[in-house]
Amino acid sequence: MGGAARPRLPLLSPESLDPELRLMLDRWQADGGDPNFILTLARLPETLKRFVAFYSPLVRKGVVEHRTKELARLRLAQLNDCAY
Repeated sequence: MGGAARPRLPLLSPESLDPELRLMLDRWQADGGDPNFILTLARLPETLKRFVAFYSPLVRKGVVEHRTKELARLRLAQLNDCAY
């Protein structure tokens, strides 16, 4: 098996995104987000737009600072042997 892991779904190119998703991608990356998230889920553009509207406030706002939330996500990924 060895070798680098490959995604099951090929990533879309940024150029193929509609203007709204392209802006979303640019903002996501400016905030330090992984572009692969957008480039994978953009296959379902309306679902992605609704998900980001729901998810972003959970990640970026609230009582717990963003750094602490990110550390918790990283630890959970480590505990679950997440390769990504």
